[in-house]
Amino acid sequence: MSINKDVKVSIIVAAYNVEKFIKDCIESIITQTYSNFELIIVNDGSNDSSGAICNSFAKNDARIKVVHQENKGLVNARKSGLQIASGKYVLYIDGDDYVESNFCELLIMETYNFDADIVIGGYIRNYRGRMITVKNILPAGRYENDKTKKIWDKMIFTGNFFSHGISTYSWGKLFKRDILISIQMAIPSNITIGEDAACVYPYISICKKIVITNASNYHYVQHQSSMLKNSSNISEEINKLSRLFVYFLNFFKAHEFHDRYYNQLKPYLLSQLMIRTGGLIKTDGKNYLIGHQIFNIDKIAIYNSGTFGQKIFYRLLSENFKNITWIDEDADLCNQDKLPVQDPSVLKSINVDKVFIASLNPVYINKIQKQLEILGFDNIIQCNLNDNIDNLISLYGLDPFNFDLKLN
Repeated sequence: MSINKDVKVSIIVAAYNVEKFIKDCIESIITQTYSNFELIIVNDGSNDSSGAICNSFAKNDARIKVVHQENKGLVNARKSGLQIASGKYVLYIDGDDYVESNFCELLIMETYNFDADIVIGGYIRNYRGRMITVKNILPAGRYENDKTKKIWDKMIFTGNFFSHGISTYSWGKLFKRDILISIQMAIPSNITIGEDAACVYPYISICKKIVITNASNYHYVQHQSSMLKNSSNISEEINKLSRLFVYFLNFFKAHEFHDRYYNQLKPYLLSQLMIRTGGLIKTDGKNYLIGHQIFNIDKIAIYNSGTFGQKIFYRLLSENFKNITWIDEDADLCNQDKLPVQDPSVLKSINVDKVFIASLNPVYINKIQKQLEILGFDNIIQCNLNDNIDNLISLYGLDPFNFDLKLN
């Protein structure tokens, strides 16, 4: 497939306290095989050496512009970069990630003879020394006219809990700048959860031509310091999520697919509530974990050391649950991150009342459930939350979706 090298790309990098990673990020960009780009780095009030590192690169490469500003958050950092962008297309890259040398070229190539509004790639997840390729669930191809509506119908929710047809991430996607300006600039500055989703899904909903490609050469570097931090202020987390979903509802209320979007947003809201609260909610003097009532005296095993597993484990500790065992097949790697995780074989020598599979991925849940059944455990709680979504959301004090559609 041919490529038009006259098409300019603006690459926007938001950088905040990423001195350990920003050099690799910038070097991966300036060595791209596709050279017609400008690199705009927004140093969002870093208090480490990130800004100085960015400046040193800019001195030696005229394609690089560095914007220094007070810390205003990811939404505003991207706005600042977009305001001075001049390319036909825009790519977002996070300051602690990196891309392979043909990243831009493979995405631009997909616009040849097809004036795409967006090109959606996959990515590679780097974590604990492993690289896992992640593709979008919706099939690769070029979509326009009625085919575009098929993307709208499943981009947020495919029918399986926590299964997005299109990933929420803004990075790894090639946006048309003229359209992106109308979307990114409209995102309220007080959106601090789901900033990427607030851009991606409204953007796709107004696209006429969409490309999904299997190109997966963006490296999402997930390190322990970038994992979700535990928050003791659960009501604040819920309020932040409410702001995000009020924005979604306001945006989609005039769309021809608004009813279908609302139905897709419900499981997305529930999944975010689970992750942000560690799955635990206290209401009417009772504790509910992933929708199941539990007691402080229960002997609980948490299976999985990912983001959700970490949130559940530390949330239960903060609520004075004493008998908690944390297990994962990667216990050795977890211990290197100073996480008190044990190998699942420990279940043979301890008594537990319940085993919680701390994942929202149905494929992973099914795999671990089979392993636990082999070990002889049948009291397994899993996150199969497709039923009674409205009831589960209401446990968190939200009435889906009877929000007051006004943004503060």
